[in-house]
Amino acid sequence: MAIVTCEKFKHRADAQRATWIPQIKGADVKFFLAKQPRDPLPDEVFLDVPDDYKSLPIKVKHMFIWARANGYIRTMKLDDDTYVHPTRMLAALPYDRDYVGFLNATPPRPWCSGFCYWLSARAMGIVADAPIPEGEWAEDRWVGGVLHQHGIYPSYDPRYSLIIPGWRMPDFKTLVAVCDCFENPKSLQELQNMII
Repeated sequence: MAIVTCEKFKHRADAQRATWIPQIKGADVKFFLAKQPRDPLPDEVFLDVPDDYKSLPIKVKHMFIWARANGYIRTMKLDDDTYVHPTRMLAALPYDRDYVGFLNATPPRPWCSGFCYWLSARAMGIVADAPIPEGEWAEDRWVGGVLHQHGIYPSYDPRYSLIIPGWRMPDFKTLVAVCDCFENPKSLQELQNMII
């Protein structure tokens, strides 16, 4: 489980550490951020990349390079404001698909929303080796486009969901991962209370 974060949002990572992460069994959880003027915590990996929002594609690319180099054969990429249901997450492991998450069906190349998606070893390798086009800042759109070029298309799983104003609320009894996109989002503790 690879969580993309930055020093500015340390409070988000700490909220994940205080809610769902202690309940994860059977998976490694790592936070990925740019090099900092401090030593990394045991669950952190510092990458030699910028830490700003527009540099997310390069951070995610290097995160997948690290995952491959460290022997991982499947990675769940997460944002630092996402809540994961620990037991459902392992039960939802997509062994038979390369690219799974919440579908953003924007033409011409749909992609999985960046708050949470799975990549197989094959898909990680493609992303890790791919160039990033000049000016590309949306890591999820870039990942989806790269995979599309290699014949890997997103698999939609309704158990990964966004809470968005005007959208129907997700089924909290089946959710694996959720991100609250309201202007004033619920805390991860509030989401945890809604899902359990």
